[in-house]
Amino acid sequence: MMDMKLTQREMQEAMIYKIPALYALRHRYIKGNPMTFYSNKNPIKHRPWQIDILNDQHPDKVVRKSRQLGLSEMAVTEFIWFLDTHPMVNGMYTFPRKEQMEDFSNTRIAPIFDESAYLGSRLDRKMNNVRLKKLTNGSALFLRSAWGSALGEGQAVDVLGLDEYDRMKDGVELAFRESMKSSAYGLMRRWSTPSIPGRGVDLLFNKSDQRWYHHKCDKCNHWQVVTLEDNVLQINDKGVDIVNEQILDGTYMFICSKCQRELNRWNKGEYVAKFPERKEIRGYHISQLDAVWVTADELMRNQFQYKVKQLFYNYVIGMPYASEGLIITDQDVQGCIAFQDTIGYRDYSKYSKIVAGIDWGYTNWLVVLGLTEDNQVHLLDLHWVIDNPHSPLECVNVFSAILQPYDPDVIVADNGFGADRNSYLIQQFPGRVFACDWDTHKSKVPLVDSWNDNAAKVRVDKTVKMKRTLYNVKARQLKTFGMNEKLAMFTKHLKNVRTLMEEEDGEIYEKVTRIGDDHLACAATYAYIALDRILEKHKAKSQFGFDFI
Repeated sequence: MMDMKLTQREMQEAMIYKIPALYALRHRYIKGNPMTFYSNKNPIKHRPWQIDILNDQHPDKVVRKSRQLGLSEMAVTEFIWFLDTHPMVNGMYTFPRKEQMEDFSNTRIAPIFDESAYLGSRLDRKMNNVRLKKLTNGSALFLRSAWGSALGEGQAVDVLGLDEYDRMKDGVELAFRESMKSSAYGLMRRWSTPSIPGRGVDLLFNKSDQRWYHHKCDKCNHWQVVTLEDNVLQINDKGVDIVNEQILDGTYMFICSKCQRELNRWNKGEYVAKFPERKEIRGYHISQLDAVWVTADELMRNQFQYKVKQLFYNYVIGMPYASEGLIITDQDVQGCIAFQDTIGYRDYSKYSKIVAGIDWGYTNWLVVLGLTEDNQVHLLDLHWVIDNPHSPLECVNVFSAILQPYDPDVIVADNGFGADRNSYLIQQFPGRVFACDWDTHKSKVPLVDSWNDNAAKVRVDKTVKMKRTLYNVKARQLKTFGMNEKLAMFTKHLKNVRTLMEEEDGEIYEKVTRIGDDHLACAATYAYIALDRILEKHKAKSQFGFDFI
């Protein structure tokens, strides 16, 4: 009998190290208290929806989430479990900014080893700093930010985590993935509050099997995903004071979407995959709607706290949100068609000025605009040419040949990718070329255009300029030629541009981003900046901060 008991104990111990949630219950402490997933009394300790996310060892896992749900704690717990139970492996945990990484390392990761006697004994104290946690079994946790020229620093990585995925700059994931190519494990972990539809974590979740957390009504047995629209009911008509932005306790209640009676969210729920046939990406969605410590009243009060609707949906509901105001549609572009043929030369009878915008890249993009005597702007032509790796400046010669018949007055070109190309272009069109640097200005006051004739450069506010391009298309202020392959590509790139609200260090600002290729939209924006140079006016308007042409 003793042997049976011993064997059973050994099996139990083995299970603890095999299953991350059991490992966490044994060895993880948060602010001096043992980690829990269930509680009958304390709402803040009742988080049953964390378990499946933590235990899931799918190679590619993505979590679309609200804020303040402890998912970063789950992520780093999985990392430590993996490193502790797999000798001589490496984990790379990343944040968008260096400050975030350092704060997380000092305030969230360091206490994990300080509060647990077992985990403290597993830490190699000689290899313990803000950027590296080495374990006694030879495994290591590297902490990095997503900024810098040497992403990943050549470290071989077995598990990669990208925290606040939507705030990462473009190309970061690919850079870090290079460090995983030789791994036998190759575990990808990405989680974030979303931003706008079709971008970042939302794009990944939409490609996944889409596991939603379902609650069972204990009155009618109906299983449901809790939503703001179907499950939050105002039961006190006088409980909302819009003027003073106050909501009385007992004003709102969570209800079952079927029987309309109060929904008990304390009951254990289940994740259900919407697309179980999808195997490549395992996706989870979880929201403050699922957190029992967030009452319906508190949830609705957040709408007063977050003045911007997008941030409320992102941070509280865990859903992407985009204002439809400046999203370009096929109909928008079709409404701009005013003439049928492209113009491959300068028609002096029509156009007082000709400008061009260029977005350099592995494919290079050119837009030519004409300004009529009555200040209408026409899209005259656009082109793209793929780089020749054996002749990097060949694209400049191609564009120069295209532009010569137009005799452009001003050309504005992207300075980020094409410094050498711009120098060569200046030789072709001396005195008419400006390299453009654009910033995402985080102040409510738009950045004033800065032209430097000596350096042949201009610096502008990207958000303001890109919004102008979108507005001009929406308002049908840009007149185009008829639909063909070129205009179809232009339409595609315009449709991929999005505006979104971001929050950084307590400041809320607007920025422009994309959900796909947007190069022709950028090139058109550069061309509009060239028109600014000609017209020499930039008077702010209250809504958009610029004059429309």
